[in-house]
Amino acid sequence: MLKEYARVFSKVTMIFDAIAVAVAFMLAYFLRSMLYPFDTFQAISWYLPFLMLLWVALLHYFGMYEPFRTKHVSHILLIILKTVISGLVIFTSVMHILKHPYLSRLFLGLNFIFAAGFILLEKVFLMSFLRFSRSKGYNYKNILIIGTNKRAKKLVDAIHLHSEWGLKIIGFIDDDEALAG
Repeated sequence: MLKEYARVFSKVTMIFDAIAVAVAFMLAYFLRSMLYPFDTFQAISWYLPFLMLLWVALLHYFGMYEPFRTKHVSHILLIILKTVISGLVIFTSVMHILKHPYLSRLFLGLNFIFAAGFILLEKVFLMSFLRFSRSKGYNYKNILIIGTNKRAKKLVDAIHLHSEWGLKIIGFIDDDEALAG
């Protein structure tokens, strides 16, 4: 059941990421066209589906849609940075191969900067909301710790220190019968 929820949640975040890329595209077009006369929206609108697919595919490849229960914002930022660099290389390479006559570097730069910013804001908000709800006792996972050695005790301390991870210890398993109870 939890894996099904995780898959649905992953699909929903992919859709939100694609929407963020679309909003960034339109905002970049609007700002670029205000500064300098530019192609009509219809002339460049075919970029949009390709960019949306490219962003979602790269974010998936770099691990953005894996659970980020214990990830830090710096890890999310690194994934977005990898996506921006890879996306720019792939997109400009495809445009070069297709021999597109004119591609505004300003538009392309604004588009990738806005998309990265919107996705980062979305992920930070989502991460904050989920961590807050986990610290209040919602959306948690029950775990069973195997062993009672020093490493297991360090793990327990780390879990208690980070309630935002949403992990609830329900017990320990050990082969020493003297520790039963």
